Amino acid sequence: MGGLYCVCNGIFAADAQMRRFIAILILMVMAVGPVRAGFFKVRQEKGTWWLVDGDGKRFFSAGVNVISAGGDPNKIDPANPEYCGLKFYKNHDAWWKAASGRLRKWGFNTVGGWADERVIAKHDMPYMVSLHLGNYVGAPWVDVGSKASMDIIRPLVEPLAKYRDDPLLIGYFIDNELGWYEDSVFAYWAALDYTEKGKAKLWEMLNEAYRGDLKAFNADSRFYPSRLLLIPSRRR
Repeated sequence: MGGLYCVCNGIFAADAQMRRFIAILILMVMAVGPVRAGFFKVRQEKGTWWLVDGDGKRFFSAGVNVISAGGDPNKIDPANPEYCGLKFYKNHDAWWKAASGRLRKWGFNTVGGWADERVIAKHDMPYMVSLHLGNYVGAPWVDVGSKASMDIIRPLVEPLAKYRDDPLLIGYFIDNELGWYEDSVFAYWAALDYTEKGKAKLWEMLNEAYRGDLKAFNADSRFYPSRLLLIPSRRR
């Protein structure tokens, strides 16, 4: 079974809400159980984690994202041109033979995220699958573990089950370039009511870190005191 690639940036990266979100996605996309032989996985050796292939050999994945032959050559608009590799090859197979040959010559060994499904279907190179789910539910501005978010995510994830038994699958990109803008995200969740799980968790984390000392928090904060709604004199 493939591994799980995740890049999380910002102040909520280690938050329980995000860990819950990641755990839910793992269970939804991949079958629960031990990693089977023949699949990419991570292995710890003398305190260091390595990505290893199906034969148990260390694998340094070097990939290119958004591999695609581009637009349909019959629908190219000269007034709004776009990349179209098929203008130079008789069909998709011919294009991929040339493109994959160049990739290997240049030292790449992985089809990265956001690749054309036809490229993945060639099945001659390890690959990644992009889920891009947080973007669909509005993360980080919503509770990604809420029922409303899960109702959106489930139908997007279910079709991806076709990849999970493929030994060439390295893993999944959960998302990409979400707006973890520290000041904006912090101020946004800080201003919400305590009925919001994200706000309640943020209050809990800060109250624990500063032991309820608002002055200490203000001394460290980059925000104006009038916007600090995180550690009130009494919890509402």
